[in-house]
Amino acid sequence: MHLNTITEVTLDAYLNAYFYLPNLPIRYQSACVITAWNPNGVAVGARKNRQRSRLLVNTHKHRLMSRGYGGNKEMTYREFSVLLKGDRSQALHLMQCYHQKGVYYINKGKIELLLSDGRSFELTGTAKSRVFKRKRLPRLNKAQYFSGFDRPRNA
Repeated sequence: MHLNTITEVTLDAYLNAYFYLPNLPIRYQSACVITAWNPNGVAVGARKNRQRSRLLVNTHKHRLMSRGYGGNKEMTYREFSVLLKGDRSQALHLMQCYHQKGVYYINKGKIELLLSDGRSFELTGTAKSRVFKRKRLPRLNKAQYFSGFDRPRNA
């Protein structure tokens, strides 16, 4: 499978993503949500994912708006993610730098999913409506137990 290939299962998971961003700023013009986990959709393990997340945070401290997670609506599958200040071209650049298949670009409250294969989709709802509402995350995180985002049991 080509590195830019995005399966229907992965696309469905991307289109139905929610975010846990506890320090979400009230006002911002444009930003992106990105993870450094599992480059090119290939599971690398918890230790490597933590290293990649630290690199992402430390490299972009000056643009960091919030740390949190991107995952399914219930947050039972979630990956560490960050909200960074930036425009659409910066979001695309970050996606390439961290070898991700997708990144979320937020502009004036609307969310656009940008994919590594060149496609893009506007997500339904606003950024605010896609934020996980509970104060605490569930104990279970399937991302820590299953390998690969392309597997149906993970999405």
